[in-house]
Amino acid sequence: MMNRAMKNTVRNTWLLLFLLLWTTALVAQQKQPIRTTDLMKITTASGMSLSPDESKVVMVVNTNQKNEKGEWVYASNLWMVESSGNAEPVQLTYGLRRDGNPTWSPDGKHIAFSREGGIWMLPIAGGEAWKLIDRAGGIQWSPDGKHILFSRSSNIYDIEGAPSFDYERPGRAFGDEPNFKARTPEKTEITPRPDGSLEEVRAWLAKNDADRNPRVVNRLNFLGELDLNPTLSFSHLFIVEVKPGAEARQLTTGFRSFGGAA
Repeated sequence: MMNRAMKNTVRNTWLLLFLLLWTTALVAQQKQPIRTTDLMKITTASGMSLSPDESKVVMVVNTNQKNEKGEWVYASNLWMVESSGNAEPVQLTYGLRRDGNPTWSPDGKHIAFSREGGIWMLPIAGGEAWKLIDRAGGIQWSPDGKHILFSRSSNIYDIEGAPSFDYERPGRAFGDEPNFKARTPEKTEITPRPDGSLEEVRAWLAKNDADRNPRVVNRLNFLGELDLNPTLSFSHLFIVEVKPGAEARQLTTGFRSFGGAA
């Protein structure tokens, strides 16, 4: 026969086991599997730049946000934080933009950064960001803070002259057709016609190529990161004064790329 103490022990053991099973089941019901939209909540920081006096750090904060259509899109904004860690981070730019590459001016009064393919300026003392120059990247301040050195990509049709290397079009010469692809298309007296003379047919094909109808590939290295890249391009260095409306001055030319200047 089981005595009273043993009966109580058995009863308490079963009660404890029941409570454990019930608690485990309750916790399991509260847990949710990871959903795709949970990944959209991940926030990262990159492109950190230390101010000249080392008191502040500006960085790019990357998030996923919904646009007006309810679609998830990437957004990158600039934030600033005290390097001591004694203050809350301050957001400097807003909106569904792709701001990046923040670079302090030598006196620490401005931040140059990239936005929409150009270089923008942000005064630290307050005020709106303003565009310095279009089609620019690779920001490098001059020591006195009055100029910025940058790079700009130009396709082969925007460069004067002819390349010294072989152009990958057998039986053709560089520039033997109207240059419709240039940023400022050249004027020509040749009428593009599909059933005209050789010059007119070539002009008609060149016009279609410039209109991307169809897209013509005449070089082997034509694959880009996200799209086809059939047009050869080169990177050149420019310098611009840091003031609204300033005109950039080109420093390098030719059918070759330049970069890494400081």
